[in-house]
Amino acid sequence: MISSAKHPLFKHPLLERSLSWILFATLVAIGIYVLLAAIVNNFTLLQPLLLSSCVLALLRWYLSADNSPIVAGVFAWYLNCLVAYVIWRDGGVENSVVFAFIAAVTVPILYGRKGVLLSILFFSVCYLYLLNLIAQLGYTSHPVNWNKTHVLCLCLLAYAYVFNKLLVLYNGFVRRLQKKNKRLSRQLKRLTHEKKQNLFTKLGNDLACEEHFRRFFGRIGQTPALLCIKINNYDDIVATQGETVAVEFILKLSKEIQTHTEYCAFHTSKKELTVVVTLTESEILEAELLAIKRIISQTFEMHSGQISLKFQAGVSQYPFDGGTYKEIRKKAVIAMNTEEARQNFASFRADMEAKLVDTIRISEALKQAISKVAFELYYQPKVDLQSEQIVGYEALIRWQHEGNFVSPEYFIGVAEANGLISDIGAWVIEQACEDCQRWNKTLSKALPVAVNVSPQQFKQGDLARIISSSLHKNRLSPSLLELELTESIEFDDKYNVEQQIDVIKSLGVILSIDDFGSGYSNLAYISRFQAETLKIDKSFIFDITTNRQNLHIVEAIIQIAKAFGIKVVAEGVEDAQTATLLINSGVDMGQGYYWAKPMPMSQLLDLSLP
Repeated sequence: MISSAKHPLFKHPLLERSLSWILFATLVAIGIYVLLAAIVNNFTLLQPLLLSSCVLALLRWYLSADNSPIVAGVFAWYLNCLVAYVIWRDGGVENSVVFAFIAAVTVPILYGRKGVLLSILFFSVCYLYLLNLIAQLGYTSHPVNWNKTHVLCLCLLAYAYVFNKLLVLYNGFVRRLQKKNKRLSRQLKRLTHEKKQNLFTKLGNDLACEEHFRRFFGRIGQTPALLCIKINNYDDIVATQGETVAVEFILKLSKEIQTHTEYCAFHTSKKELTVVVTLTESEILEAELLAIKRIISQTFEMHSGQISLKFQAGVSQYPFDGGTYKEIRKKAVIAMNTEEARQNFASFRADMEAKLVDTIRISEALKQAISKVAFELYYQPKVDLQSEQIVGYEALIRWQHEGNFVSPEYFIGVAEANGLISDIGAWVIEQACEDCQRWNKTLSKALPVAVNVSPQQFKQGDLARIISSSLHKNRLSPSLLELELTESIEFDDKYNVEQQIDVIKSLGVILSIDDFGSGYSNLAYISRFQAETLKIDKSFIFDITTNRQNLHIVEAIIQIAKAFGIKVVAEGVEDAQTATLLINSGVDMGQGYYWAKPMPMSQLLDLSLP
């Protein structure tokens, strides 16, 4: 009938405290009874009740977490004996106090005292029947009521059985809840841990980075910094070697940083690592950054081959650049996205944020300008230095925003950074072809147009199609279109750059190398571009008459061009002395303010050279 297992709820601290409250409540009840008895002048049970108060107070004083089972058993037996004494003294089974046996049974059931429960049940049943038997034999004056005794005993046994079973079921339910709660706690802990991990590398993510960084807030002498590193060649690694190698590369990069510097590295976005540089006031940030730069600038040995990191990185430091993690990180990201951060660590400055805001503003304005075709092409003539005749024009884009012309160097850079250059470049090619056809209908001699092409335009893979379409639409001969390519173009297999150049060349379009000398100045580029013209960068031209070093550089470039059998163009010619020097040096063509500034199409046909 009674479960043999002790109820696990007994070990619960709430039930340990509840026994103390039960003893206290019983003491209060006795006190109230004595008070009411004094009011009605009935002191029949005064002595046993006062004795009970002493016993209960002693039990409550003795009660502790270790001896709770003993106290519970003693309290149950004492309560049982007190009920037995009261009904012996007054009324027998007819005394309503007899129902207090239930309270005596409840205590051992509730606190899992099997032996105490069985003994109390046995005593209570025997006592009730014995009380009736003694009354029937005439030893007491109590009324005899066997039917009520049977009912009382059955109710007592039934109550003990049902209450015990309910408590066992309740305990089982609680145990299941506890197990489920533990399982859910483990799952929550695991999910919380996963929430702070990057999905691919399992490195700590931005949440983990913030949690780690915040540990150093408010510590005396601590000035932690955030170093955000953007992996610029991540997509190239994925395209050529696969996602797995890219993930392994990030893991290796993170491990190298943490091994050699003991700083924690976090994978805060797909192409970005963030290093928490923990510093004290006595440590110099620049020295720590130099150590990290040496680590990430090395060539990494992977199972698929060697990989070098192409990166840009920004730094901001607490508390100088902000008082919260989000503010510090925001400024590190701003510094990371500046030009000076390419293959370098750029520390945040206030002007960077203003420049970023302006860049965003210009970027949005460019999108509007593209949709409304709000650009205009200006043209600058290229002059044959021997005959001083115009032999072609270079198309130069102009954009007027809010009443002012925006520097092409600036907005072209913004367009390249934001993926807008392809749309702008396509419009330039088509408009230049249209204008070239228009002026050649007027002029007696056909003159070509030169168009600058951004390296970013090759990444779309449709440059040859755009050129072919523009030539066909405007019925322009391919030989009258010249594309000026810079040395910064990378012959990347991923974008099939060399194949695209071959296709463009097969159309009959002329190719030239622009700004030669400002970039890699790699001779292999001349042959790979299959160029017909080489344009010397204007930085070598503007002071050539006074700077002998630049003169020697120009002469060397001319010799290289002649060796390859290609023509040389000098841009940035601003005076007759420079033009004469270039003629004597063997330059074929010139371009610059000495002859004409860039002009709109409406003024081009009226141009007369000085």
